[in-house]
Amino acid sequence: MIEQIFYRSDVATTMSAEDLEMLLQKARAKNQGLEVTGFLLFDGKRFLQLLEGPEGVAKRLYNEIETDNRHQNVHAMVREMVERRCFSNWSMAYAALEAGSLQHFGGTMTSQMALDLVAAMRQGNSYLKSSVADFLMDMLR
Repeated sequence: MIEQIFYRSDVATTMSAEDLEMLLQKARAKNQGLEVTGFLLFDGKRFLQLLEGPEGVAKRLYNEIETDNRHQNVHAMVREMVERRCFSNWSMAYAALEAGSLQHFGGTMTSQMALDLVAAMRQGNSYLKSSVADFLMDMLR
């Protein structure tokens, strides 16, 4: 079984592009070693992240995030066990969001990947996926 944790948090301090890049490099390396996949969205004020990994691993990683001084108001929106990963190819896909436009996605997630993500999130009856889509749309406003 795979544990999925979908959370949001507010950035505690201003993050430079260099700070964010360093965070992503460390997260990707750590996640690969822990067999954790998912994505991270950041709009300059809020983080939205999905962690998925072996049972207990995602929870430990989330607990570390809760105590990380770069995050405040950390809130797990969905925690569930699933049979398979949603994002098995992404050790930590990242996108920077600029309000109002999907064309400004950056990092390792292309504009097309972002559009595919939104479309995928809107299909089916998964609470996790609909939550991702709803929150993403909120971030883009």
